Amino acid sequence: MLIYGATSPIPPHPFLSCAAAVVYGLLAGSFVFGTLGLRPAVGKLPLDLQLRLRPLLIHRISKAMPLLMILSIVLSGLTLFYGGPANRICDWAASLLSLSVFIMTLAVHRPINLQILAWSDNPPVDAAKIIDRWNRADTIRCILAVAGYVFFQWGNTR
Repeated sequence: MLIYGATSPIPPHPFLSCAAAVVYGLLAGSFVFGTLGLRPAVGKLPLDLQLRLRPLLIHRISKAMPLLMILSIVLSGLTLFYGGPANRICDWAASLLSLSVFIMTLAVHRPINLQILAWSDNPPVDAAKIIDRWNRADTIRCILAVAGYVFFQWGNTR
């Protein structure tokens, strides 16, 4: 965005850039922690304990993660209004990857989470397969979030 014939774009407001970096970093970091730390630790538990732990995790994590996802979409999207052509591709990639994390959560993880919450003490016979599907999708979601964060930071350092 240019103002009064200026030859360089308006730099993003420092608060916007900082807020976007913090929120996107928290989102990507949360997925890395969950994928590389929490999930393997829970996976070492016997299946019956995993099935009792998952609803507790879903209830707790479902409070913060949607907020982080929405804020990362909004704030990374706002960065599209700032920056020059060198940053444009990075900003678009970061925004689209952030949006893809949210869409994947709604399309894959939310239905499985609702299914897990409905199990109570009577999980289906194929519960391990359902959890495996959730885990595979979570790995992809983690990669998308980290890639988006890398593009966001790369675009802000160019």
